[in-house]
Amino acid sequence: MRLALVTGLFGFIPAMAIAQPMGDPEAGEQLYRACATCHEIGEGARNRAGPHLTGIVGRAAGAIEGFRYSSAIGASGLVWDVDMLSRYIEDPQGTMPGTRMAYRGMADSQQRSDLIAYLASFEAEEVAIPFELSPEAAAVLAVAPDMAYGEYLSAECTACHAAGDAGIPKIEGLDPELFVTAMVEYRSGERTHQVMEMVSGRLGDEEIASLAVFFQKAQ
Repeated sequence: MRLALVTGLFGFIPAMAIAQPMGDPEAGEQLYRACATCHEIGEGARNRAGPHLTGIVGRAAGAIEGFRYSSAIGASGLVWDVDMLSRYIEDPQGTMPGTRMAYRGMADSQQRSDLIAYLASFEAEEVAIPFELSPEAAAVLAVAPDMAYGEYLSAECTACHAAGDAGIPKIEGLDPELFVTAMVEYRSGERTHQVMEMVSGRLGDEEIASLAVFFQKAQ
């Protein structure tokens, strides 16, 4: 399969220069469910809490125009080849300290190969739709937060998100814009997850804003 060319500071990197993953893309599709909350992939994929992953294999880090990357990603100067992706997926924080990706990592090397094989099955599109803060999320962020109130409310969140289970993202240190966007989309039904829809449906704007500020500081 032809991989798209990488543009930007790195110029053009021919597809043949990018090692091909050896995993099973069908198995990787199942594993991708843990990524889908934050990352879209495929035709028409949008940037959400994380950048879209269409064409990620062979892409320069920080290359999606309009997405606000962490300084760790934006200044890394790396290309997402198979080896780098595997290392990053295994241990995001250890591989790239300061990344905002709230994922604890995937220890199994075969699972990583399968996931990367699935990612590699999607070629890059010429035009990427940048992440934009929705009016609903912007309204929540405009509410004056109460960090102590956020800490009081946080126990229900940390009951799952501090467990370290695969597929449950870490939320400590998460950018408030990303936290609020996810909660607003769960609350409206735009983003679907049975538990998260139930939890977010009980929260008002002040609660979400307070939680967002608390978890940003809780590292």
